[in-house]
Amino acid sequence: MNKRERNQRWAETAVSAELSKIRDLPADTNIFIPGNSFWHSLLKMAGLVNGGYKSQETLLSEILAACNHFTIEEKEIRYQWQRACQQAKPRRLNT
Repeated sequence: MNKRERNQRWAETAVSAELSKIRDLPADTNIFIPGNSFWHSLLKMAGLVNGGYKSQETLLSEILAACNHFTIEEKEIRYQWQRACQQAKPRRLNT
C-alpha cells in the first residue's frame, strides 16, 4: 500500500468514526452549546478538509445525511459546518 492509499484509508476511517458519533447523538441535541460532541466531530472532519483529504461539499452531504434524525433545520447544520471549516486546524496522518 502506498502513502496516498494509506492516507485515504486513514481519512475514510476518521470520517466514518465521526459520522457514527453524530448518528448516535440524541435527536434533541443542541448543536449550539459550546464544546458539545457534535461540534467536536465537525471540527475533526473540517480538519480533514483543511488538510486536503476530503472536499468540503462531499463531507457536508455526508454530515447532513447523518443528521437526518435531528430536530434542527439544515441551514443550522450548514452554518456550524462553515464555522468548523473556518476554525479547524489541518489534520494530518502521523508518519
